Amino acid sequence: MSANLFEDYQSKRAKLKDFAQSALNQHWIKEEDFKGIVESLNNDVLTIGVIGQMKCGKSTFLNAFLFGDEVLPAATTPMTAALSIITYGEKKEVEVEFYSPDEWEEQKTNAYRNIEDVKEDPALLSKIKAAKEMVDNSKRLGSELNSLLGTTKSDELNKLQEYVGADGRYVSITKSVTIHYPEEWLKGVQIVDTPGFNDPVASREERTNDFLKKADVVILLLYAGRAFDETDKAILFDKVANVGVGKILVGVNKYDLNFHNGEKTSEMKTNVLNAIRKACSEKDGSLVADQLKDVSPILFSASMALMAKMPMSKISSDETWKFHWNQSCSDFGISDQKSMLEKSLIGDLESSVRELIQNSKEDILIQKTTNFVLQAGKNILEDLRMKSLNAKERINNYSKPDDELNKRISDLTQVEKRLNRRIDRLYEEMDSFFDDEVDKTIETLKDSLVRCESSIYDRIGNVSLFWSETDLGVRINIDLKILKNEVEAEIKKLTRKLSKELKSKVEVLCNDIE
Repeated sequence: MSANLFEDYQSKRAKLKDFAQSALNQHWIKEEDFKGIVESLNNDVLTIGVIGQMKCGKSTFLNAFLFGDEVLPAATTPMTAALSIITYGEKKEVEVEFYSPDEWEEQKTNAYRNIEDVKEDPALLSKIKAAKEMVDNSKRLGSELNSLLGTTKSDELNKLQEYVGADGRYVSITKSVTIHYPEEWLKGVQIVDTPGFNDPVASREERTNDFLKKADVVILLLYAGRAFDETDKAILFDKVANVGVGKILVGVNKYDLNFHNGEKTSEMKTNVLNAIRKACSEKDGSLVADQLKDVSPILFSASMALMAKMPMSKISSDETWKFHWNQSCSDFGISDQKSMLEKSLIGDLESSVRELIQNSKEDILIQKTTNFVLQAGKNILEDLRMKSLNAKERINNYSKPDDELNKRISDLTQVEKRLNRRIDRLYEEMDSFFDDEVDKTIETLKDSLVRCESSIYDRIGNVSLFWSETDLGVRINIDLKILKNEVEAEIKKLTRKLSKELKSKVEVLCNDIE
């Protein structure tokens, strides 16, 4: 960068800081947002977030783009879907962050819960299943577990599978990994491989959202078989829209599967473009919609690109890769890795990413900050618009003739009486429901208490026959812990039942009010 360009960039950064300060003073943004903006501008690091649904091929794309081999394992279960950050390092190394003791206790608490009690709540069911899987797999760590919680660890890159692979020794307690890689163009760049959205592990989802706030560029990967569906729209217009990004790229992965079924690439691209344009028209006025209007979806196949770069010996010795290789060769009429790379179409996406990093970094960093502040202003403007409409409606009501107002007052008085009767009835119904459910819970806990009491008496009676007094204390503590878990589970079950019943009745009441 020449001296003049550098001075121009520094001047723009200073103006942006003043712009953000004004937004803070006017309460458009929060203090933490302002600090994040200043930190981003000072650090001069371009953060690229690779986002999308589970199974859209994020890890495979990054393996092809960055490593040319299977370095990042695909997340096969919620347990293995850790956040991965790739950046420059003088040597190939991985830095691992483990869960804190409090976060691990949360997982253990979820693991103790009964799946049957939450089978009607898919999100909660997913959290509990993931927790059970994680806690069960953590047993392989033995006494090492507690010493690792809340710590970070450095290791060689070839040991990455131990932390995020399906059979990795430490995968159950890995929260995130940072991969340092000696590629010059990665200096001043962070590429973040995010887990699929709706991560069942709350602390991991929070970390993903934190990184999304810092993202200057997002690469949204779509799955060609269901490109830009409702979930994809929600990711962009709900998640991304609220953080503001400088640039959006859209990649449509696994196009080779549609090609295999006879669909032309022109048809695929047209279908995705139409879906994006329709979504933009529905969200007209949002900054994300404005950014998407000029976006051209890039079709590619991450698996074909990876096969084109990884050793042929690895493909030949793996039945799954060999099947994909043979199918791709048959579909596209090719027989070598050079042709495989060409037909993967990944070159267009790779070129777009490298172009952003090499030639557009400064502009994107500036645009990211601008978009974030402008989006905050648009949110406030929309809120003021709604308040203005409400005020106009109230003014209109005040200007009506007295007889019309008196009739409305009379009607509203009757409505108020009916609603008060409904609310009183709701109190009575909930009071009765509460009493019944509490009685059932008490009876269940009485049974648990009797079982615990009986077990303790049996252990005391056998103290001299089978074990020592020390063993007795340990076993009684186990009985008491089981009782404690049963009590907590029943209380949570009762709370969920009461909450569900109250929510149902309130929804009915709200419908009546409307």
